[in-house]
Amino acid sequence: MSPSSSSACASSCSGSHRKSQAQRRADRFLVLSLFGGSLLLIYAIQRQDPVFIAGQALGLFIYIRNLWLIANEHKAAMTKVD
Repeated sequence: MSPSSSSACASSCSGSHRKSQAQRRADRFLVLSLFGGSLLLIYAIQRQDPVFIAGQALGLFIYIRNLWLIANEHKAAMTKVD
């Protein structure tokens, strides 16, 4: 992204649009983290390393919880009537 397009968006984009872009980036990050954590958990299980397994399982639990909370937030926003 060039500096000129960034400043153009800053002057023409609404605050909610920028917030939704940031939220989408966060969602993508969590999904990719979930994928990477799953691969590492599979590797940890293959190595039969209990500490590695516990650490990756806890991380996956946190990623899933965060995605669940975001999904509930989106659902509440969609059903909210102003």
